[in-house]
Amino acid sequence: MTTFLYRLGLLAFRRRRPVLPAGIAVLVAAVIGASSVSGGTTDDFTLPGTQSQQAIDLLRKEFPQASADGAMARWSSRLRTGRG
Repeated sequence: MTTFLYRLGLLAFRRRRPVLPAGIAVLVAAVIGASSVSGGTTDDFTLPGTQSQQAIDLLRKEFPQASADGAMARWSSRLRTGRG
């Protein structure tokens, strides 16, 4: 495998004028393909049967006006960073 990669790199270096535009074209095609295929994002998720989902369901039941998901995310980020 090392020999193959060495030869591939040497070939790409020796023929860098056609390889560079081809690499850029592949990169552009990948970006366009990824942006056209991907769907919209969503922040609505469930984890059925877990304690976390039970806690979120309880918070939504007891405090419907509060955003349980945002509160949990802010709380956990404070734990990780050590900020209060």
